[in-house]
Amino acid sequence: MRMILLGIILAAALPSGLHAGYDPFEESIQSESTAPAIDSGKPAPAAQRAASRFAIMVVRTFARDGAAFNQGAGFCAVSKGSIVSNRHLFDDAYTADIVAPNGTVYPITGVLAEDKEADIISLSAALPESSIAMLKINTALPPIGEPVMVNAGGTIISDGQVSAIDHVPGFGNILRISAPVSPAAAGSPVVNLDGQVIGILVSYAINGRQASVVVPSERIVRLKPDTLRTLAQWQGNRYDTPRLLAQEDYCRGTMLLWGGYAEDALGYFEKAVIKAPKFLEALSQSVYCCSLLGRLQQAAAMSARIVKLSPSDPNAHYNLALIYGDMRDYARARTSLESALRLKPEFPEALALACWMDVQAGANDQAVDECKKAVTMRPDYDHAHVVLGLAYANLGRYEWAQNAIEQAIRINPQNDNAFMNLGVLAAKQHKYIEASEQYRNAISINPANYEAQRNLGELYLDKFNNVKAATDCFLKAISARPDFAEAHFDLGKAYLKTARRTEAQREYEKLVPINLDYARQLYDMMEK
Repeated sequence: MRMILLGIILAAALPSGLHAGYDPFEESIQSESTAPAIDSGKPAPAAQRAASRFAIMVVRTFARDGAAFNQGAGFCAVSKGSIVSNRHLFDDAYTADIVAPNGTVYPITGVLAEDKEADIISLSAALPESSIAMLKINTALPPIGEPVMVNAGGTIISDGQVSAIDHVPGFGNILRISAPVSPAAAGSPVVNLDGQVIGILVSYAINGRQASVVVPSERIVRLKPDTLRTLAQWQGNRYDTPRLLAQEDYCRGTMLLWGGYAEDALGYFEKAVIKAPKFLEALSQSVYCCSLLGRLQQAAAMSARIVKLSPSDPNAHYNLALIYGDMRDYARARTSLESALRLKPEFPEALALACWMDVQAGANDQAVDECKKAVTMRPDYDHAHVVLGLAYANLGRYEWAQNAIEQAIRINPQNDNAFMNLGVLAAKQHKYIEASEQYRNAISINPANYEAQRNLGELYLDKFNNVKAATDCFLKAISARPDFAEAHFDLGKAYLKTARRTEAQREYEKLVPINLDYARQLYDMMEK
């Protein structure tokens, strides 16, 4: 069972609630007028229809020689006289301004606050107070499927829905939306049907990699104005120390990670660590990227380094235990867990992981008792319910196991491991069609769930006699985790079943440095 969870949530159908006559800003901005709307093909918000008041504008940055540099959007939502935008738009900018919907240009006078990790920045602008209309912010996490609009400079440029919520370790939640956007819309507010800002669009291109995500509004309200710095002062302060230089690499790595470019992100995090060896956040994200890439030995080494730097942090010990558990090195995992629980006895996540290792060791009665404690500490911890279900299943209490795992799905409908283990439970009861459906459910949520891919492949190979489909599943499992010994072994078996001995030999050679027991078993099968 995989212990490193990504928590990806998939898109649902597009909404039908957005239509040409709908104006979400009617309730969001207190004053409006009946001035003509901007001709954009879609209705402009009420504040932009008023010639004298606006909340959203175009942001432009310029090089020292006055040449145009970057362009995006900004909006008023935190305080009058300030706008919020994407921080990366101002990289190396010498001057900047904003363009109101009526074409009036106002200079940006300096930087008030920034959130480097979230790529958001608060800027002071020479705006006449009578011209500003403030957008309302909603800091609640929106539900999947909520209709949204992306607005840049007074024009609703795209609409869609919240299609995914990803949890990025060390950062928090980011939103995905189905609305098509590009880096030119960077800094735009993303609003719901009530005209409330649910987040800010972060859209970027780094080394040819392009991605767009929405940073939730709760990060916007965290921006606290500091001493006003001119752009020149701000640019100078960004590179004052090795740690600040490392922070820039870290921010680029974070944005690449949001876009799903784990390999590229890892390169930036490693650069950050070279510049600032005690940069714990960069080390932690390096561990996460290595885990995503299946490089567990490298992840374990980096995680152990974090433990040395922060020996009194229970989370550091717990994270190391997670990696050891994924490597099936249960002895070292348990040692790390004991350290975590000694530092923090009320630690349901660590307790649930200990229960999972009890399940692997066959101590299912003990696992049930300990899992109940974890659930009592944190009733909404879906993973604890999954582990409880596994323990019940191993004890033959299939109905109780089903109830526990289904409770995990009620808590988190996008828990791919819960669906995978429903498949395991069905297979234990020889319900192979149902098992295959549950494995497919897990894969539809997270295609990188290598155990679900492998389990589905086993059904295709052993129960449905579909070698081609089985081979495809095993290859996908190996792609998600290159050192997955069981998948290499099963792939070798599948090749032998169709007399592809050369391919089976290659899998044997790959198994030798990974798992000698599986290598010997496959060798014996080839000899027969």
